[in-house]
Amino acid sequence: MSGPVSPGQPDNLLYLFSSAPPERPTYKRGVLDVLCYPNGHQLEFSYKKSYLQPPLFDQRASLKGAKGAIVFVDFKRLTKPTLDHSFVPIRFANILEVSPKEEAKTYTDTTRVYVRVELLDLISFEPKWDTGIKTLNGRPIPPSGPSAGGRDYFYVVRGNNLFPQTCDSSQRDIWDHLVSLVASAATLKNSVFLATDHIRQFKEPSSYLSLRGVNQKAYHLKPNSIYRMDLRVFEPGSSTDLPEIEVRSSSDLITVSRPFATAVGGPADHSVLIACKRTIESTLATLVVDVTAKTAAVSANQNFGQTTASAGVFAAKPRYLLSVEPSKALKLSFFILIFAGFSLTSTSKDFWGDWVCWPERLAVGSKIVGAFCLAWAAFLAFRKLPSGGTG
Repeated sequence: MSGPVSPGQPDNLLYLFSSAPPERPTYKRGVLDVLCYPNGHQLEFSYKKSYLQPPLFDQRASLKGAKGAIVFVDFKRLTKPTLDHSFVPIRFANILEVSPKEEAKTYTDTTRVYVRVELLDLISFEPKWDTGIKTLNGRPIPPSGPSAGGRDYFYVVRGNNLFPQTCDSSQRDIWDHLVSLVASAATLKNSVFLATDHIRQFKEPSSYLSLRGVNQKAYHLKPNSIYRMDLRVFEPGSSTDLPEIEVRSSSDLITVSRPFATAVGGPADHSVLIACKRTIESTLATLVVDVTAKTAAVSANQNFGQTTASAGVFAAKPRYLLSVEPSKALKLSFFILIFAGFSLTSTSKDFWGDWVCWPERLAVGSKIVGAFCLAWAAFLAFRKLPSGGTG
């Protein structure tokens, strides 16, 4: 997470409000995910049609490419019913699509509308943002009744851009400040906050991998290579659970190390090593970062160590798509060696008899060379080279 804040056009912004009510754990996961993923990742938010400020639903096709801001809604009424909501803008986003999953001639107020966004930089918090958001027409307000939403207020609102186009603070510092604010919310006070960086080359720490793809963004890895991903974990002091981080891959071709701490004190920094085995196959896999809660045993008479606590949505659970793609040179070399190997090992003295004077010797030599080609093809595909180079 680095780089200057650049929200785009300074006049209009699409505000996407997201809350974390206790009875909606998926909403809570959404807020934690927004604070977790690095720039460039795509997320999808779901709203009832009635929660889009008119006439945004009718103008949904024109919203593609618009600039947005994701705002956390802190329900202060949960602690004091007379209080208004508190608003914490989290990060900027590019609007990729606003649409229902299935087009129809008519839609009801309860039709789910999906807003797909590409995450941009985090927003440096200032108290005046809360005041400014409260002046937006149609912004969320404490409901006056059980079905007030969609009539008195909305969760997708268009309004003036309240935020500057640049920021002098680093994204790490902004993240530290944001999670300390969001962690004070009654619905998130027992959560653990996770931030993940882009996957990068292990030997070249400054060489970050870019995300490729349109609808499905993926990191493209090379076989026989080692990569690194950095994690940042913030555990509020109010949390009674001990977080345990596990990173796993869905493919046997990708092995992942256990996270190891690189810095402690405040938000703790961890790193994970991702190793791709040598292969000539193109593979698509998922990488999942899972933070689970561990609670110490309460009884001194029981020596069971730690037991897993059922904490529901405890932290973000980011998932990454990994595409392992061998180089074209490796594929071409493999197939040439395989073709040459089988061709040479299948020759006999009868084949060479019409061409040379010593067909027996050449037949034996060709079989030796063919066997060497097959062995080298297997060596390229399934073993590391002695130099440790990549394919």
